[in-house]
Amino acid sequence: CTTFSSDTWYFPALTTTRDALARLSLFNPFPGDASVDISIAFESGVRKPTALSGVVIPAGTTRVIELGEDVQRREQFSATITSRVGGVIAEVAQRFDGTGDIPVTGLRLVPGSRSASGAWAFAGGFTGPNAQETLVLLNPSEDPVGALAQVVPYGSADLVPEPFELELPKLRYATVDLTDESRVQQVGYHAIDVEATDTDVVAARSLNITGAAEPADAPSLRDTITGGTTASPGASHSARRWVAAGMSVGEDADSLLFVHNFSTEDSVVTVAARTADSTDALSEEYELPAGESVAVEASQLVEGGGLFTTEVTSDKPVVVQRLQVWTTIQDLSIQSAIPVVGSIDELSDLGG
Repeated sequence: CTTFSSDTWYFPALTTTRDALARLSLFNPFPGDASVDISIAFESGVRKPTALSGVVIPAGTTRVIELGEDVQRREQFSATITSRVGGVIAEVAQRFDGTGDIPVTGLRLVPGSRSASGAWAFAGGFTGPNAQETLVLLNPSEDPVGALAQVVPYGSADLVPEPFELELPKLRYATVDLTDESRVQQVGYHAIDVEATDTDVVAARSLNITGAAEPADAPSLRDTITGGTTASPGASHSARRWVAAGMSVGEDADSLLFVHNFSTEDSVVTVAARTADSTDALSEEYELPAGESVAVEASQLVEGGGLFTTEVTSDKPVVVQRLQVWTTIQDLSIQSAIPVVGSIDELSDLGG
């Protein structure tokens, strides 16, 4: 969910291949009508379809737009929603039926990003056999921009591979398929740090699971799922306090938290869980050296199963995301936790 409306929304990583539905929802919670323009970026240029210009969202209503009607059979494109009048809340639902070239099934619920930033972070991710992870950076400005994308393996922050150097033409995007890159380890979790030069960018990441994990020493939860898809924007801020609601553990679902120390200083992090039946939080404490990360499994925080909420507190700003896995329907979701107002900081440049 989102707690703000905006007059601009960015969706860097979208697809309308024959197996994919892409449905944009525009919610206007205000007493006056809103009007928006939707521009579409491809590798080769930018389009502003007539049907997506001057779209009216009456007061207090939601307008749903099938993007595949105007953007057909595209494996990758980006969308920017700009308000002419009023503000809206924008989200995209993507459904995959498994009939495409990449046989993925599942549902993505993707919140948009409200602004570009000079730095982004993804607290956790993974790739490897049967797991395709793709990073997309969108340049919303009229000037070309360069960017660095640094993959940071868990437990190896002092031995990181060379960063990816990307060039983004004006109003267009660049992608990195981490599955095809030999410098990215194919076992275990990693964080991703992004830094733009001169001009701000927007970062998003998609992850498709098409089969069982290989080898057997795959990271926790990866070995419980053989299919699914997710996509999410990066975090443009770090914070000393985060809340992740709706986590679960049980026979049909499991979850964990990714906590990434983006800064150049060591950090002490406490992860506390509270269920509906508990009065005292169960907690774990972690010492995270600069650049390091930790994956905290639900089973470490709660006794038995059920739903619970977690709170992450830290003496230095960190970035937190939640991984949720549904084993019965074989799907997953990686989304940002919610930073607590008053504890939020801007992300520093890579290296401090």
